[in-house]
Amino acid sequence: MKKFEFIMEDIKKQIKSGKLVEGDRLPSIATSATLYACSKGTVQRAYQQLIAEHFLYVKNQSGFFVAKPFHLSGAPETVYNLTTGNTLINEFPLKEAQTSLVQALDNYQYQSLDLSYKGIPSLIKTLQKHLTNKKLFVHEDEIFINEGIHQAFVDIVSSFLKKDKYVLIENPTYSYTNQFLKEKKIPTKWINRTDEGISMTELEAFFKTGDIQFFYLVPRANNPLGTNLNKKTICQIARLAEKYQVIIIENDYFLEGQPAPLQETILENARENCIYLSSFSKIMPILRIGYMIVPRNLILGMNQVKQRIYMEGQYPPAMISQAFLEIILKNNLLARYNHTLSTDIKEKKELIHQVSAPWQKQYVQVIDSHSGYYSLICFHPNLSITHLIKELEAKDILITDTKNSFFSPNHPLSHSIRMSFAKIEIKDITFVLETIYETAVNLIKRC
Repeated sequence: MKKFEFIMEDIKKQIKSGKLVEGDRLPSIATSATLYACSKGTVQRAYQQLIAEHFLYVKNQSGFFVAKPFHLSGAPETVYNLTTGNTLINEFPLKEAQTSLVQALDNYQYQSLDLSYKGIPSLIKTLQKHLTNKKLFVHEDEIFINEGIHQAFVDIVSSFLKKDKYVLIENPTYSYTNQFLKEKKIPTKWINRTDEGISMTELEAFFKTGDIQFFYLVPRANNPLGTNLNKKTICQIARLAEKYQVIIIENDYFLEGQPAPLQETILENARENCIYLSSFSKIMPILRIGYMIVPRNLILGMNQVKQRIYMEGQYPPAMISQAFLEIILKNNLLARYNHTLSTDIKEKKELIHQVSAPWQKQYVQVIDSHSGYYSLICFHPNLSITHLIKELEAKDILITDTKNSFFSPNHPLSHSIRMSFAKIEIKDITFVLETIYETAVNLIKRC
């Protein structure tokens, strides 16, 4: 890290922790040069960059001051909202992003409105290069742009599931996935996933029956568990998929939010038995754009599906959104934001572990999150989670139960709530967690 970057990170850290607040005056350039043991030019560069990123502002002949902050956790709220995992762009390099949007409008103002059902070819080409930089080596014709992961999953299952075949899912998983499978009466089986992972013996028993066509799972940052499958497990799943000819639908929704080095993917280990799904929506919620990578033997079938649903009125993301994403990828803006986001998540994850470590686990237990994005809190069976939700709401803390995340409630972690600290400032985490713990323990003791 260069010296000016170190100075920037140090000042950002002081702002996030509350040590520096809006309106505070920073030391002069000369004072900071002495403090950081560097030249005045280095400090000047750091300050100017912080102004460009809206952390500081300057008053003529008065100095540099802390600006009204752009919080990673989103716009200020009157409550502590732990129910949503959607961040706002806030610390995304907004000035450069605005330039990218203007560039996208300029580049595509004369393009035909007749979008390719696969997505803009130039975006697909750019995305292929972006994935190569992440050590995911794919061909352009294997990539299909869509509006998001859930829609891709629905299209795959609705179009390709054969008669007398099943979809296997991990339990728990996304509530929308469960809702779709149940409402559409899709033949479904489930395998329990805990903080220790998935039983390979049980998984192979499912595959051996020959009636599993698709296995849908989220190897890293499982929602709601927040846990990752380790490399050994991922390789074992890939091997079993190839052995029994099961197609893995790998949901890697948080690829862009993961720090380097990236974890192993099933795609890398079972190319012809994996449909890979990812999205930019978590890191850039203003863009509802995802993509899928399909095995070569499914390209023709997926092209036919895309053509059919296009004719039925299900279009790919708007051209301007695709063009905007293309310019952002070309300008490498994601790399800068990824560092900010992953640092924020890492700090929150460490603090959650630190605060919850002394808790009496017979009452309340936090399932340690690997990703730091989602976490699960499990409770003593005597606790009414409905009452807990109401008690905490009265204290301006919003939580949600995990009932809809479990396809089957027969699971050791089902009596729980899911937490996301995406919209919570790090300075508030200790208060929020301790309030949840104290409220839960008091309710349990009153039972």
